[in-house]
Amino acid sequence: MRFLRMLWECITLWRPEPATEEELRKCDAVFAFADSRMRDGSPGPGNEFIAAGCRELRERYGLPLLVQDEVALAAEDLECRYVARGPQHGKSGRRWNTATITDEFAAICRQERWCRIVIVSTPDHLLRCCWVARKRGFEAVCAEMPEGHYFHPDLALWACRGGKYRFRARDFLVRLYFLFRGDI
Repeated sequence: MRFLRMLWECITLWRPEPATEEELRKCDAVFAFADSRMRDGSPGPGNEFIAAGCRELRERYGLPLLVQDEVALAAEDLECRYVARGPQHGKSGRRWNTATITDEFAAICRQERWCRIVIVSTPDHLLRCCWVARKRGFEAVCAEMPEGHYFHPDLALWACRGGKYRFRARDFLVRLYFLFRGDI
């Protein structure tokens, strides 16, 4: 029954409820999942939004930041507890994706005994990130991310270059892949 419920959510849900003030005060850490880099290797507009969200959570709640390297590149002055460094081309695959990055973040959290986290990412990626974290035993909530121009024609990842609907088509397929793999 859980599988069918998750399948239905993979199809129908795109925007999670943002965390309440009370939930954010209880969090132990921030997980920040990056958007695509630009083709020239620069961080790109989505990662600038994500870095701004991280900065706000750090300043307001004093939360340690566990981020992907594209987010750290977008705000080099951002004080991060851990930076997950992936392939330089900035593209995901079987060895570098939301699940493997969450596993890296989880290792730090287990050492520190952190179990409540807030997820920061692009609006359409938040929910999958949250599902992956919850599947690994975290109490995960999603940050409220602003509507903005996350997409750009020079982004490295093809799904991010084509706008929201191309991204959602790709993310839907990745959701199904993660569901069948047992990652969500």
